[in-house]
Amino acid sequence: MQKFMDDLNRAELRQVILDRLNGLPSIGPTIDVRCGPLPYEWLSDEYANAEESTRNHMMNILCEFIEGLVNYNAWSKSACANLFGLIQECKSPELFAPIHNTLHSLSRDNDVNSKDIRAGLIKCLIAFNHRFVPQYLHYQLDCLGSDYGAVIFAAMLNHGLDEATDLIPKFAGSRNAVNWLCLYRSNLYCQFGQKLVQDAFRRVLDKVPEPARSALAAEYELCLAKQPQ
Repeated sequence: MQKFMDDLNRAELRQVILDRLNGLPSIGPTIDVRCGPLPYEWLSDEYANAEESTRNHMMNILCEFIEGLVNYNAWSKSACANLFGLIQECKSPELFAPIHNTLHSLSRDNDVNSKDIRAGLIKCLIAFNHRFVPQYLHYQLDCLGSDYGAVIFAAMLNHGLDEATDLIPKFAGSRNAVNWLCLYRSNLYCQFGQKLVQDAFRRVLDKVPEPARSALAAEYELCLAKQPQ
């Protein structure tokens, strides 16, 4: 199968990548969203093992797709998610500039579909260990809204645990973001140590509204002080 991938010309390779990102029948293993693997996983494996010319074609195609996200209504939500997954798996330096430029182009577009794209692009830059300016992350959280708080929190961790936890009261109204924080506990403990994480959460907990306050206190094993009636 690898030799077949390397035998494809650029146009054929582009169509294969596009079809698999959209979950359509193509070469490679059958795509079944019920039991995996994810549509982009085979592509990332092929990229890792391909000849240099094929890898170069794949990167050029991904750059084209990333730049095309400015016309985000042409992409389905699932295809975008698969594209972002493939980018994070490949982590090719060639992809950084188009990701950064596309994010900048969409920075003032508040359409809900644009928000999903921007959050996905931020995730990709996190995978590249990009260090965002804190003011930019505050701006993005204000623009995107609390439902995207988990993405901004993850990006802010590059500046430190306290800087990231300071954001929690701003997005604690989102159940999805709070649920993500609960699921991310073991990662934070592993990265910073349990005591530092608990101290950081305890410091902001009184600013967090219910029911998020109780949920985070239970997950991070924090004692709640009684709030005034």
